[in-house]
Amino acid sequence: MATALIALEGVLKTEIGAPIPEGIKLFRILAEQYRVVIASDLAPDLTEHWLRSNMIFGYAEVYDNRFFFEGQDLRARHLAIAKAAGKVDLFIDPDADRCAMALANGVTTILFAAPQFIRTSREAKSWTEVSEEVERQRMALLDAEQNKRKSGRFE
Repeated sequence: MATALIALEGVLKTEIGAPIPEGIKLFRILAEQYRVVIASDLAPDLTEHWLRSNMIFGYAEVYDNRFFFEGQDLRARHLAIAKAAGKVDLFIDPDADRCAMALANGVTTILFAAPQFIRTSREAKSWTEVSEEVERQRMALLDAEQNKRKSGRFE
């Protein structure tokens, strides 16, 4: 069965804990065809309590904050664990950066945006990190161009 990794925060619940009806509908539809893994930023007991309180059943597993390594994005870690366990066919998250990361890892992605969920804080990259990434991409493009010329292909 295909696996879908769905974020709890921003897809199923708001930052204050209220359920997002459209996200829960999406979960229930996907649970019929996918092995659904819930990815949560919360502790295991809080995650299970919220899921039970909102009558969300039928998921295969919950990846919670126990899977976190210092300095690593929790959702990136969740995706890595899910991919290590088998193929991940669908990734659903409210964060555009996380969706881009999943796409870069070859996973079909749905960016979920609900008016009830507005992230009040977002980690921004430092200017040094942005500059380094721009330089890395520029060098990769130059290397690709040089390799084309060396191979004799001109496109």
